[in-house]
Amino acid sequence: MKVLWPHNFNPKIDEAGLFMKLLAGALRHQGIKVDLFYLGDIRKAANIMKAITILRSIYKKYDITHAQYGSMCGLITSLASKNHKVLTLRGSDWHFIGWGHGMFSIHSFLATALTRLSLRKWQGIITVSKRIKRELYAYEIGSKICVLPSGIDLDKFVPREKRLARNLLGLNNVDDFWVLFSSINIKNPIKRQWLAEESIIKANKMSSRKIILRIANRVPHEKMPLLVSACDLVLNTSIYEGWPNIIKEGLACNVPFVSTDVSDLAEISEREECCRVCPAEAAVIAENIVQVLSDSKPRDLRKYVYNMDLKIISKALIEIYENILSLQCSP
Repeated sequence: MKVLWPHNFNPKIDEAGLFMKLLAGALRHQGIKVDLFYLGDIRKAANIMKAITILRSIYKKYDITHAQYGSMCGLITSLASKNHKVLTLRGSDWHFIGWGHGMFSIHSFLATALTRLSLRKWQGIITVSKRIKRELYAYEIGSKICVLPSGIDLDKFVPREKRLARNLLGLNNVDDFWVLFSSINIKNPIKRQWLAEESIIKANKMSSRKIILRIANRVPHEKMPLLVSACDLVLNTSIYEGWPNIIKEGLACNVPFVSTDVSDLAEISEREECCRVCPAEAAVIAENIVQVLSDSKPRDLRKYVYNMDLKIISKALIEIYENILSLQCSP
């Protein structure tokens, strides 16, 4: 099977689209030929036409074209490729950030509008969360919708003793609480880093032990398993998320989370006292942080991400491809 993956993740930035690169590698390991096709800077009209032209000239070499993002990436793929087509919706291509964030709001409005323009052109749509799938039902599209989160490597993200993890990182502070926050772009209004920082300030006023906010920004991926294991809590303050990878990685290492109500996290928080979903208010977030950190009981949170292992996700994706190719109807 040969699959083409058009995408808009800048290849010059190692962390951009990392989840896509990891999944492509897992598929290749199982004998699937996957070619990544970077569409370029598709914010410019000339580049959009160039991407469409190139895609039209190469898609026939593949059994399936799988757009790795909605927005303009998805629209270009839906227009240019005439074989079996699959779209993955990841979050920012579906959820509108809302007005009040200047150019970010305009970009978000256009991105989500472009996604909706192409919804009926796919043989399969993959969403990374159940929440997005439920919202898609309102559009009454005929395409089959599957939920398939981005995979993580459960062989690398494993529970470790915190003291050991901190020592291996060269950070010997074992007395303070560490709260992990992740954002590639610290100015991204979706992540609301300011809210995370304000929440930690308030939490420190309530806690008998110092709480340190560790911000993962452009951290090499090979260091992330140690950094996650070295922390006591993962904090997410986003306006929305597809399915936050940093929280998956935390759960894989038995690290709990405090988060705003995004993705499918409420399903876990309803079962686990140490995992909290709360309103986007610094005082409330701070109170939940302190309560979770005060509970030192052993936890088995890894069970919530067993089915998100890269090997399992890659096999599920192959099954989706095979089902689409077996359809009697033409693309």
